[in-house]
Formats: sequence, structure tokens, C-alpha cells
Amino acid sequence: MCGLFGSLKKYKSTVNVKHLEAVVRLLSHRGPGGNGAFVNNSIGFGHCRLSIFDVSVLGSQPMAAFGNHLVFDDAIYNYLELIEKTC
Repeated sequence: MCGLFGSLKKYKSTVNVKHLEAVVRLLSHRGPGGNGAFVNNSIGFGHCRLSIFDVSVLGSQPMAAFGNHLVFDDAIYNYLELIEKTC
């Protein structure tokens, strides 16, 4: 199972990047398929990826689109039904 985490600082303090990287290393056993982190001032996300179905780099996280960032567990259980509806 993937490892994911987030950090939110109050009172306009910033997320410590070295601390975030240390947490990624601590969780690396949860997802040896890759890891990543995102920091923007008071918000930080980290992810350790366990690649099972999609081993391409397209599933690397944190994901970014249109200025938004997210991490999630990649557990979309109804993916076959979603593919049928979009094709």
C-alpha cells in the first residue's frame, strides 16, 4: 500500500523541506515504486508509490494540474466501469 502524508503549518510559518524529505525516507518501504514531495509555503505533501497496475511515470505523485496538487492512494476500485463510460 502506498504511503502518503501532508503537513500544514499555522501562523504563516513554512513547511520544513528537510523534515518532509525525512518522512518520505521513513515511508519508503510503503512504496518502492517511486516517491515525491510538494511544498508551497505552509502546505506540504509527500507520497511513496507502490506501483502494481500502472507502472508508468504518469502515476507519479504528487499530481499537479491547473495549479492544484494532490496525493492519493491510487485505489480507484471501479476503474473498469469508468473506462467503459468514457470510451
